[in-house]
Amino acid sequence: MKSEKIFRSLNRTNENTMPFLLLDCIDPEPYQSQMRNAVFDKARDKNGYYVSAISGKKSKNKADFDIDHIQPYSRGKNNTILKNLRLVLRGENKRKGNRYE
Repeated sequence: MKSEKIFRSLNRTNENTMPFLLLDCIDPEPYQSQMRNAVFDKARDKNGYYVSAISGKKSKNKADFDIDHIQPYSRGKNNTILKNLRLVLRGENKRKGNRYE
């Protein structure tokens, strides 16, 4: 699949960014799904628990978490950069709101 090849090539870049010109060339859904999975994988500990980047609290339930933009998307940060994304508990993300942490 074309989008999988593009995503694999992104994993070889420093920031896991998608060049702007490629955005019209692929279906964004598989890319977003792969990016989401990468964020969850990054936040998993050796025992299989997902760990909040804010509080360090753990859960095995993905539904307890949100993917948070460290530099908020609403403030112009590109959401296709893996290093700008982190896993946080839903309540923590609501409390953080539009602030940069």
